[in-house]
Amino acid sequence: MICGVTLRDRISNEEIRSRVHVAPLGTVITRNRLRWFGHAVRREDESLIKQALDMRAERRGRGRPKLRWEELVSRDMRVKGLSRQDALNREYWRVAIRGPANPCKQG
Repeated sequence: MICGVTLRDRISNEEIRSRVHVAPLGTVITRNRLRWFGHAVRREDESLIKQALDMRAERRGRGRPKLRWEELVSRDMRVKGLSRQDALNREYWRVAIRGPANPCKQG
């Protein structure tokens, strides 16, 4: 609808995203999750955010467990080749999570 395309036009989502310069949703979610993680890691040790980040919840239900936020962040960092120590350097972290040649304006 943004660029006047209907389902009848049968244009792929990738084509529409390239026309309006928008990254895929999964990419945006990953970037924002890592951005928040970097923010939390750089907080003072006494902050509630930092304390919550280091907490461990042990009880989990039956069946296949759902991924925790922490596990998702770990996976995202592993894919991008980052470590928790990298998050302490704000400038480096910002460039690293943005990834290669992003056509979207991130701000």
